[in-house]
Amino acid sequence: MIPIVYISLLFLSIVYILVNGIAIKIIYQHINKSPEHLKYKKYLLIYLFIVICLSCGFMLYRTFIDNILYHPYFIYIIYLSASLVIASSLFSIYVIIHHIIQNRISSKLSHFDISRRKMFTRMTMVSVFLGFLGSYMSFNEIHDFEVKEVSVPIKGLPDSFHNYRIIQLSDIHTSFFIRANYLERVVKKVQSLKGDLVVLTGDYLTHKEDQRFFHELTSVLGRLRDKYPIYAVLGNHDYWSGQEFVESELLKINIPVLNNISREIHKNSEKLIIVGIEDYTMGNPDIRKAIQGLSNDSIKILLSHNPDMIYEASKHSIHLMLSGHTHGGQIQIPFYGPILVPSRFGKRYAEGLHNLNDTFLYVTRGIGVISPPIRFSCRPEISVITLIKGV
Repeated sequence: MIPIVYISLLFLSIVYILVNGIAIKIIYQHINKSPEHLKYKKYLLIYLFIVICLSCGFMLYRTFIDNILYHPYFIYIIYLSASLVIASSLFSIYVIIHHIIQNRISSKLSHFDISRRKMFTRMTMVSVFLGFLGSYMSFNEIHDFEVKEVSVPIKGLPDSFHNYRIIQLSDIHTSFFIRANYLERVVKKVQSLKGDLVVLTGDYLTHKEDQRFFHELTSVLGRLRDKYPIYAVLGNHDYWSGQEFVESELLKINIPVLNNISREIHKNSEKLIIVGIEDYTMGNPDIRKAIQGLSNDSIKILLSHNPDMIYEASKHSIHLMLSGHTHGGQIQIPFYGPILVPSRFGKRYAEGLHNLNDTFLYVTRGIGVISPPIRFSCRPEISVITLIKGV
């Protein structure tokens, strides 16, 4: 089965080629009809070359570049390419709309004005746009994490677990972009939050090539393990990156991975059940197996990387489900929300606290980032879930 990201990028590249191809054809026709403008042909050929290169980049990005290119300046290449794609697309759309409007005004093909003055004006507008986009890139939010605290009322919660604080870290995606310095900051913040339990809800790596950075993550997680009990589950990227590798490295620092099993946490002769399942897309999640032998009255907290398991969880007396996977969409547009959410429910469970049939779901935006390494209006988060007695 072809991953949806490959299909999406192929579709985008085709649309990009078509839009720019139409615009280039329109400009070429007008240049040929104006002998004094023939000198601009070479600029049109350069523009065509850039469009072809960017189109190829669309199709090859996840197949080759994203997997093998880890040059320190790669991130700036991404920013420049994204800026060129957006700028060229806007310019081509402008050309097409201008052409359509002019054709409706006059039955004759209107003269497409590419005088020096107008050309200078358009290039200035594009430069201003690229400058604005570049300015934002300087303040990319990928390392600007925040702490989000939420209280969840649980009916029947034992008195000993009232105000019990669970710190959730998810979608760390240790890679060239998520390195030791950033992870150190995250762990220091977690240590200051006075939690009772830390849970990790998957995606510790992005690609198999990122295994070389994994020791930077286990080094800081090891210090957390000395202070807190920690339980983990795997995400889809962990299967792609090497399931056995991730599990074995976490076990070396005494962090158990819960694959369709549960563990009890005891406090003052009372208990809480932590349930962990395999990933929804890449594993074989089995909640029934994980809670086998547990009473319906026991308070169960489910760790599931993918929030799409919420409907299944609500059928098995799960009180709270903690998930990640979505990154909150990673890029959010004001007044609209996330552009793309990897969930069959779209934006419904992109982030935050939800309730379905008395089963609470909290979806964190996660700590890390995947390509393109950009967060807009969607900061990384450390989640602190406080359990309180419900009525």
